[in-house]
Amino acid sequence: MVVEDDDFVSDLVVRVLQNNGYRATTLGEHSLADVDIHGISLLLADVVLRGRSGPVLAARLRARRPDLPVLFMSGYSDVEVRREHGIDAATPILQKPFTAVELLAGVDAALSSVAVVQHAKGV
Repeated sequence: MVVEDDDFVSDLVVRVLQNNGYRATTLGEHSLADVDIHGISLLLADVVLRGRSGPVLAARLRARRPDLPVLFMSGYSDVEVRREHGIDAATPILQKPFTAVELLAGVDAALSSVAVVQHAKGV
C-alpha cells in the first residue's frame, strides 16, 4: 500500500511497482478502518503527509498487525526525519528523489527482511 500526498509521486510509485510485478494500491480516500490489513504485504509511506503522519499511520496499522513491514519515503535528511518523527534506525527510509531502481531495491529489501524473520521464526 502506497501512502503519498503528492498525486504525481503516488501515481509514479504505483506504476513502477505494478510494471515490475507488484500489486500496488494507494490508501486514497479510504479510511484506515476500511483497510484489509492482512491483504497488505508492505506499507510504503511518506513520512510527512498533509494532515497525516506516516509514522503515526504505520503505528496504527501495526497495532492491528505488528509484523507489517514498513518502508518510509522522505525528502528530508535521514537523521533529521528520524529524530523529529521517532523513527528507529532499523526502519528503512527511501530518500527522495529516488530512481525506479532504488524504489524497487528498497521494496525488495523491506519484503526480504520480513521473509528472513518469518523463516527464522519457522513461519
